[in-house]
Formats: sequence, C-alpha cells, structure tokens
Amino acid sequence: RGVVVKALWAMAGKPEPEHKEEFIDLPEDDEELVTAIQWASSCGLVSGYKSGKYKPSEPIIRQQMAAMLFRYARYEGFDVKAKGNLKNYTDRSDITRYAVKPMKWALGNHLITGRKDRLEPLENMTRGEFAHMLKAFHEYRSNLS
Repeated sequence: RGVVVKALWAMAGKPEPEHKEEFIDLPEDDEELVTAIQWASSCGLVSGYKSGKYKPSEPIIRQQMAAMLFRYARYEGFDVKAKGNLKNYTDRSDITRYAVKPMKWALGNHLITGRKDRLEPLENMTRGEFAHMLKAFHEYRSNLS
C-alpha cells in the first residue's frame, strides 16, 4: 500500500500535503513515504483504518488499486465515467461497494483485466499486475492530456 501511494505521489510531482493526518503506524525513518501517505490522505485518494493505522507495508488488493487510480484520475480532473462490464465475471458480487465504480472504470479503460472469468477483487495484486496497471494508467493519462 505504501509503494502505490509513493508512485502516485511521484506522478503528481511530489506535492506537499494540504494537511498532515497522523496515522499511528507510519515509519519514522522514511520521510518520503510519510509525506506521500499524508498527501494521498489529504486529497482523498486513501483513508486509513478505524484503528488509526494506514498499514503501509500491507499488500494492496486489486480493488484497492483500482480505487486509488480512479481517485487519482478524478484528482487530476479526468473523466472517470468510462464503465466496463462486470457481467462476465463470476465473482462480481465480491467487489466491495466502494470499489464497484472504480472497478468498472478500470475495466473500461483496460487498466485491470480478469483472471479468466474472475476479477478476484479481494486478492493481492502481483508485482506484474501492479506494473501493468501503472503502465496502462500512464497511457490513459497520456491519451487524455
């Protein structure tokens, strides 16, 4: 989760956060990561857990990644109305409510692909999937700019 936020923060030009939300589990020895998480929180890309933690070293699941990219696209002012069709995926009901629109958007813009007939929204992303999504998002951004 921390790596994803750091990548988005870098794409945004490493801006300073508007406010500095204090999560109780941010590493004291990684100032860039702390700043990136605070920035992402201040502009609505991420939120922490009810426990007051962000859990930066926890793996990111597929629907979380779609949601972060969706929110980042909206942050940049891009049209986020594109919708993919979830009907072909047998596990579409596994998508958590907050992530339905972002998953449709990610599918519609070819940022995420299924694993055969499943989206596996609650499964951890692989490094390859993460790289694919960032590359596809970069192409998405380039086509809209």
